[in-house]
Amino acid sequence: MNNNFSSIKGAIIIVVILFLIIVAHYLRLIRPIERLVQHGINIVGTPMYDNKTASVSWLTGYICPANSSAQDLQERLNVLTEENAQLSQSVREFEQIKEISEYTNSHKQRTVAAHIVGTVNQPGTHALILDKGLSDGVKEQFAVIASHGIIIGKTALVTDTTSQLILLNDRRSTLAVSLLNNAKATGLVQGEFGLGLVMRMIPSNEKIETNDVVVSSGFENGIPGGLIIGNVGQIHHDDAALFADATISPPIRYDQLNVVSIILPQ
Repeated sequence: MNNNFSSIKGAIIIVVILFLIIVAHYLRLIRPIERLVQHGINIVGTPMYDNKTASVSWLTGYICPANSSAQDLQERLNVLTEENAQLSQSVREFEQIKEISEYTNSHKQRTVAAHIVGTVNQPGTHALILDKGLSDGVKEQFAVIASHGIIIGKTALVTDTTSQLILLNDRRSTLAVSLLNNAKATGLVQGEFGLGLVMRMIPSNEKIETNDVVVSSGFENGIPGGLIIGNVGQIHHDDAALFADATISPPIRYDQLNVVSIILPQ
């Protein structure tokens, strides 16, 4: 009984104290004490809060400024998305230029860099438009390379400032080739309507295996030998035939290129 009475008494005392504090607060009787307590909290808490939220506050203020509408935020997001796409493209172009430069410098090739500025929209064709032409020393049937000496086609329809790049997978494309490890295993690489490459006219008595590297033979004017084309895939060989065929897989995707290099004759 005494314990219950003590508990009730204690609760009443706490309620009375809280009531007096509330009254004193509204009557501004304890304002100096409140200021002193608040000042102590600020001294301890402000640095911790600032360190944890400074970067977040800056980023939030940049991306989501105060009083921004949904339309404003969407427009800002669109701008950031576009800038990111442009940056990614610039990085890809830099990497492609670097790879081409490493090859041309090591092989002492005279080249002119060209940007791909468009595609030729004609049924059954696979050609690109380059921003280099006669004024840059470019003529028809010059080899066009990408990455580390990978030939992707030849120039055609050259004007003063532009030229077309007929890709190797175009049905009009032909290129004299051989195997990297067997110069006697020669043939012609032709395009298969954009579906791939086929090496034809391979002498049946020459050894050819899957994954053999196919390169330009150097038998064409203006096309240096040793330019990589791709790897041998499926081999179609008939014992009664004089020649064999083989599919070729290029090591790069032509549709992902931004920058190429045109080889100029020595």
